[in-house]
Amino acid sequence: MEKTKLILLHGWLFDSHVWTNFRDKLSDDYEIYSPDLPGYGDNYLIKNNVIFLNDYIKDINSECVVIGWSYGGLIAKKCMEKNKLIEKIILINSYLPNDKSFISINRIDVLIRELQSNRAKAIKNFIYECCKNSSTPISDMKMLNKDMMRTRYPSNEVLINNLEDLKATNKRDFDIIDSDKSYLIIGENDHFRGTNDPNFKCNVVTINKMGHLPFYSSCENVIISIRKFLSR
Repeated sequence: MEKTKLILLHGWLFDSHVWTNFRDKLSDDYEIYSPDLPGYGDNYLIKNNVIFLNDYIKDINSECVVIGWSYGGLIAKKCMEKNKLIEKIILINSYLPNDKSFISINRIDVLIRELQSNRAKAIKNFIYECCKNSSTPISDMKMLNKDMMRTRYPSNEVLINNLEDLKATNKRDFDIIDSDKSYLIIGENDHFRGTNDPNFKCNVVTINKMGHLPFYSSCENVIISIRKFLSR
């Protein structure tokens, strides 16, 4: 029997290296793809992220499930209505900017200014924010830094373009997503979230004690949720 194809889509700042645990735990039962978005990791393409994902899926030429974390989830949402090969999407801690979240429009503007004035400090602070509400924040931060030591961070141009894209994302793009084909996994302690996106109609599960990162201390519980949704 042919395995279900899963495309793992990373978020802002980090590349496909963050999916190492997921690939190891899912590869026996699923066919795993984990591309680097344009400008990330080993991908030096200059291309719009949504166009890149559509072209990537076109090359696979088979129905697939896209699992997107954070900003990667928003890219998956934008693609789904236009790409008939996307069978389902699973979004992990993925939200549109809102006034009550850490990723608000104002906070994005602050982050852009921080990147321009002191890139190293901005990256360090963002990593801290990603890890601080995990159940084991110090351990998660160490593992995240270890994964990212094997690669490179994107240029400021790429990072800022992605942030501007995030600011411009339109909620109306997601009003008609089929709830049977979409699944939202949220961390109980994810301060990036603020409030749920009311326009996105989907199944929702909350992972206890999970912050914004799903890759380390919360990995097993997230994978259990993924498997349950895909087995329906």
